[in-house]
Amino acid sequence: MRVFLSWLLLAAAAMAADIHGVVEAESRPVPISGALVVLRGSGREWRAVTDAQGVFRFSDVDANGQYTLETTAEGFSPALRTDVRPASESGPVDVRLALADFRQSVVV
Repeated sequence: MRVFLSWLLLAAAAMAADIHGVVEAESRPVPISGALVVLRGSGREWRAVTDAQGVFRFSDVDANGQYTLETTAEGFSPALRTDVRPASESGPVDVRLALADFRQSVVV
C-alpha cells in the first residue's frame, strides 16, 4: 500500500509543470514590473503580476495542457500569446510589449 501511494504521488508530481518568463518593453530589453499576466487553459484561469525584474511564474499547471497568455501593463499595448506550453516542453515564455499608441483629440 505504501509503495502504491508513493508511486501515485510521484505520478501526480510528474503531471504538473510550470510556465514562466519575462515581460520586457519591445523597443529595448527593459523589464516591465507590475504587468498583469493572465494564463487561461484546462478550464482554469491564473493571474500573476511581474516582479521588479519583469518575471512571472505559474506553478502546478497541467504538463500536457495548451494555454493562452494575455499580458497587460499601463502605457503598453496588450499582448496575446496562444498555444503556450509548459516550460518543460518549450522553455520560458518571454513577452515583449509595444508602447501604447496615445492619441488626443479635442471636441469643440
